[in-house]
Amino acid sequence: MKRLALLTVAAIALAAPAPAVAAIYWGHDNSIGVANLDLSQRTDSIDVSAWGFGLAVDSAHLYYGVASNEGSIGRANLDGSESDNGFVDGLEFPSGLAVDGPHVYWADRLTNQIGRANLDGSGVERDFIDGADYPCGVAVDGSYLYWSNRDSNAIGRAWLDGTHVEQEFLSEVDQPCSVAVTPTQIYWTSLEGGAFDPGSIGRAPIAGGPVENEFIPDIYEAFSLAADSTHLYWTDEGWENLQQGDDPTAVPAGAVGRARLDGTEVERRWIPTALAHGVAVDSRVLTPPPPPPPTPSWYLRFGRLTHERSGAIRLVVFVPGPGAFTVDSRAIGWQVKKASVRPGAGFARWTLKLWPGKGTPAARRIRRQLGRQGRAPFVLRLTYTQEGHLPLQSSKRLAFLRQTKR
Repeated sequence: MKRLALLTVAAIALAAPAPAVAAIYWGHDNSIGVANLDLSQRTDSIDVSAWGFGLAVDSAHLYYGVASNEGSIGRANLDGSESDNGFVDGLEFPSGLAVDGPHVYWADRLTNQIGRANLDGSGVERDFIDGADYPCGVAVDGSYLYWSNRDSNAIGRAWLDGTHVEQEFLSEVDQPCSVAVTPTQIYWTSLEGGAFDPGSIGRAPIAGGPVENEFIPDIYEAFSLAADSTHLYWTDEGWENLQQGDDPTAVPAGAVGRARLDGTEVERRWIPTALAHGVAVDSRVLTPPPPPPPTPSWYLRFGRLTHERSGAIRLVVFVPGPGAFTVDSRAIGWQVKKASVRPGAGFARWTLKLWPGKGTPAARRIRRQLGRQGRAPFVLRLTYTQEGHLPLQSSKRLAFLRQTKR
């Protein structure tokens, strides 16, 4: 009795879904995290390879302060691509960032200056406003630019053209750092006492007026602050947690916190993360990706054809779990039997037995081709479907071979 053999097969690879934009951004380590405001989608891996302080976002780009031996402002696309850590260079210690239609602004806490540049990186004015007193935060609205003067306990402001500078627009403000504004209020973070002592978030009317230094108390290491129409958002670097002996590898030490604009519903660890710094918020929403495929790649391993007439194939498939298999081949009506399944690390090993109908026209055609040419080519299409996932399909060009006698 003659025996038949089968030629080889290859693997197929599946593309991962493309990243998209979202509404809340925060810096941590050398990356930027992003999530929907309802936390339905989140990623922590927008890589900008820079430890930065301050973060701003517009419709096309992320802007971030790069704290290094030679400070700079970096810029990247919203997905982190085309990052440029020297987008604006020649700075000392850029801290808070803000952006409006034509400009990006920053506070340089070591030069005591507020700088700005056009959104394409041109028109750099490192000393756009001089004479600040250890500024570490800026904010902008349609009329004014605001900044913190931490060492003189004041909030400054100026017109957007840099004139009418008021270094003490708000006075008796406890060591302000980051600044955020809404149409009616100006908010700031206060860093008081030692490195691990609690600070607070303060507020005052945007037109000036009574100062509430402890509007939200017990806020730690909040170097960054942002606001939208409903909430305040801040970052907690988490050093007080590390001081108290928490294992930073087991529980993220830092966090993004939030509260409503009236100071209620305070969530100090809304998004746990590692050493958070820099926060920005916008009104867009992260689009959910399509259902992911069960695995980034899969492959098939074939045995031998064991019978001249039936052409039985023993097929081993590595896939993530239970699913349905269908086999199709032009002019060959394959039958499939699940012989066995063995679970493994992250996959299941299925052994399938396939054979064309015995005595069918396809089987007779195979025998005729083998007798005349010594081979009978065909295409085998195997489809694997798992519930809730896109089907995977592999199409391979194979052939029955006439095995010669030795």
